Amino acid sequence: MPTPLDHEFVRAAARAADRLAVPLAARPDEEPSGVPHRGLARRVKTLVAAYRSGPAA
Repeated sequence: MPTPLDHEFVRAAARAADRLAVPLAARPDEEPSGVPHRGLARRVKTLVAAYRSGPAA
């Protein structure tokens, strides 16, 4: 039997992703010089997750 989706948790995770993505999205033309590849990948994943989650309620 499938486990029901915890909508409260999903909303909380989306809000957290949005909080992390806001400063990154505010500077789209800024070069991430000096950022290690893992840090850059983390930034990209954060922006994608925030985009895919839609507006947080």
